[in-house]
Amino acid sequence: MKKYLKLSHILFFTLAICLTFWAIVAIPSIQAKPAFWDAKRNFTHLSGILTIVFMSLVVILAWKKRWAEQKFGGLDKVYFVHKWLGISAGIFLVMHWISTQGLKLLAKYTTLLPARPPKPPKDPSVVQSLYEQLHGPAHVIGEYAGYAMAILIIIALMKKTFSYKTFRLSHKFFGVIFIAGALHSIYFLPQIYFDILFGFLVFAVAIIAVFPAVASIYGNIGKENRSEAKIKQYKFYADDKINEIVIEAPKWKGHRSGQFLFIRQKGDLTEGGHPFTIASFWNDKQKILRLGIKSLGDFTANENLKNVFAAGKSVKIEGPYGDFVFADNFAEQQQIWIATGIGMTPFVARLEELAAKNIQVNKKILFYFLTPKFSENAENSFAYKLKNLCQQTGVDLQILQDSQNQYFKAEMLAETLNKNKNSQIYFCGVFKLGESIENYLRQNGFTQIAET
Repeated sequence: MKKYLKLSHILFFTLAICLTFWAIVAIPSIQAKPAFWDAKRNFTHLSGILTIVFMSLVVILAWKKRWAEQKFGGLDKVYFVHKWLGISAGIFLVMHWISTQGLKLLAKYTTLLPARPPKPPKDPSVVQSLYEQLHGPAHVIGEYAGYAMAILIIIALMKKTFSYKTFRLSHKFFGVIFIAGALHSIYFLPQIYFDILFGFLVFAVAIIAVFPAVASIYGNIGKENRSEAKIKQYKFYADDKINEIVIEAPKWKGHRSGQFLFIRQKGDLTEGGHPFTIASFWNDKQKILRLGIKSLGDFTANENLKNVFAAGKSVKIEGPYGDFVFADNFAEQQQIWIATGIGMTPFVARLEELAAKNIQVNKKILFYFLTPKFSENAENSFAYKLKNLCQQTGVDLQILQDSQNQYFKAEMLAETLNKNKNSQIYFCGVFKLGESIENYLRQNGFTQIAET
């Protein structure tokens, strides 16, 4: 049983560490000087620390490193944590702005707050150190980096409103803005935090995040997993509305069934890589990859893909990524597969693997395939090969078609699970259905489903 890090774990431990060290410094300070503006200064430090620490974690998780996938259970889960840590950082950024600029404006234009104490006059005879001379620039850099970061976070949260290219290009600026924010944060972090070593921890996390930030600026994130390939064949299956792309990948290092890759047309730097599950088993002699891509949206429409990925065109592929991989112990522990529509692709890859190895599962794998309509036309149906592969490998395939009022309900698992509560369940498809299955399993005592 694998144990994965979750968003709640990261949030709790990061907040706990930051609040603990902040309290060590702030509580004695506030007790010694309980005046409003002295207390406000300590809360400014807290919001600034939380902002830079959370943004550092966000940038580090965007690095696309294998260790992160292993800790979180796949790149999709890494991105999920990345998103919510980014939202948290945005909240702390707003708190920091309120604590710095907002309260200043409130004190300046209203009488709601006590008057700010005047700053002590500078001694003109004292030569300022370089550190003191940088105070003004560091303040300005941090303020405008904060405004820019807030705008980019809003764009990221509203990515459905903007085009994919706008979303992607806006993300490119995060690296520069993060580095500016990190310089600002480290400069203004009081010496006392370094005296208790916490300042060095914040500094270390920020410095580590600078590396993926620089890689992002130069477009090098994931570079070590990239290779050149060529489109061997493109085909559109009209019955399923699925594009099949066959790729010659001589430099591909191999993958496990269920993983995915990013692909883009060679030389196209504006569109970026698009993620697709690999729908084929890797044969090191043939060195062929197959993708099954549903015609949804502008990029994946068959009218576009047949030009972008026409036979003979060179492409860049990056991967493999993902932790949606299959256990080999189905003889001892029955497996239940559930797929909706294009969610069949990781299962097709696994079925190809079983067929290539001449493995017969003898109905130890129960496969529910949900589709609007299943076509028996081998020429026009991508899903038809799935049926043939199930017959070859002995997988018990149950096809449920919307067109025939056949729908899957979580309760359908009851009989199978009552016989074998140790069954492993693999799901790829519509989010709401996956959520209902997980809820049903939890309600019936299968609490480990979310961690396998």
